[in-house]
Order: sequence, then C-alpha cells, then structure tokens
Amino acid sequence: MPVLATMVALGSCADREGGKTPPRQRVVPTERASPDEADRTGGEQTASSRVPGQAATITWHHDLPSGLQAAKEQARLVFVDFFATWCPPCKMMNQQVFPQPSVAEALRQLVAVKIDVDKHKAEAVKYQIQGVPTLMVMDASGQIISKNVGALSAAGLGRFVARAVERASEKAGPAGTGE
Repeated sequence: MPVLATMVALGSCADREGGKTPPRQRVVPTERASPDEADRTGGEQTASSRVPGQAATITWHHDLPSGLQAAKEQARLVFVDFFATWCPPCKMMNQQVFPQPSVAEALRQLVAVKIDVDKHKAEAVKYQIQGVPTLMVMDASGQIISKNVGALSAAGLGRFVARAVERASEKAGPAGTGE
C-alpha cells in the first residue's frame, strides 16, 4: 500500500490533457553531464546530481540496445526509466529521487537506461508505455521482470528494485541454473 500511496501522491503523466497535475515539489538543482561526455563514453552519460551535503552518481545509457548489450556483458539486470521532457513527475524524479545516494546504491547493481518516449517511439510502443514515468526492470534479453507506472520516492524505488532483483533470482533457480 505505501507504493500505491506514493504513486497517487507523486502522480504520473498518463494523459497530457487529462487535467492531472501533481502536487508542487521542492526542486533541488542538479548538474548534468555534457553531450560531449556522452559521446566520449559511447552513449553513456554520467550525471553527478547533488543534494545538500551528499552526492550520488548513476551512469545512464540513453538507448535500450546499448543498455541490453552492457547487461549481457556484465551479467546484470537492466533498470529502464521511460520518461518525457514535458512530464512534471519525471522532472521531479530527476531532481529529487535519482540524486539520492540510496537510489544510486540500489541501481549500482543494474545497468541503468533512460528512454525519452518522444524520441524513441518504437521502444515506447514495443513496451506498451501508456504513461510516464514508467519504470521497468528487465533481464538482459529485454524480458520485463517488474513494471511501475508513476513516480516513486527514493525509498519506493529502492523497494521496487529490490523486489525485482528478488523476483529475477527466484526465476533463475538455485545458483542461477534457471531450474
């Protein structure tokens, strides 16, 4: 129930014209990596976002194929944030949730991917994205393990990732045998 309450409080952009507006959120300034840095890292972009007295870093891929390839090479799961630049809850997550050290720690065990649904429409259609933000954890082949539509708090995101990792471990069977 706390996740549902968080989703209701933070909202999602399921319908631009639907009149849904999330509550006002306190904005924490962030630093963004330059496009040149993304070019130097082969499509990856490292953004160090700062919360007063704390710093957290998440390395983001900005296309799903490179994220899935990295996950295969590293034997990791994939965390995908389907977002839109016009979406207030997406902006809130970028400014207040992803900069949190607990979130960076939770995502450190996964390959992180950010997909702008307006630029990557085919992927949005393939994964049936009907509202943003949509957060998913997938295996390296692109199979969805867990999905959440709507913004989450840092604690909610940590629980979401932990449950998905647990679900993937159960699916893999003893010692990752798949049995």
